[in-house]
Amino acid sequence: MKLPSEVKKLVENSIIFLGTANKEGKPNVTIVDRAQIENNSKILIRDVEMVSCRKNLLSNPNCCLLIYNEPKDSTCKIFGSAVEYIRDGEEFEAAQADVESRGRKLNGIFRITVDDFYKLA
Repeated sequence: MKLPSEVKKLVENSIIFLGTANKEGKPNVTIVDRAQIENNSKILIRDVEMVSCRKNLLSNPNCCLLIYNEPKDSTCKIFGSAVEYIRDGEEFEAAQADVESRGRKLNGIFRITVDDFYKLA
């Protein structure tokens, strides 16, 4: 599914919450450090201090992103699945440098394939 430009801008300039569930269906949610759109249909999510959500995505790739931009009073939900967990390479090194410059640690990057989205406000 291709994301429209207004949703892409919202993803890259907003607070994002990531919702996951383990294989038994127990839910968890976390705030995402940064997200970036790739190829109009994938989102790269940085794993910074994710513990339960990382475990959940590695065993159950289904997820939901809630994007919230208070100044614009805009919200949308994106449903997708984690198709890859990146732990090395150029993408990882660039993200790692940014995260470390803020005194945090990058564990990896999830590549999420977008299945559907809803603009809520």
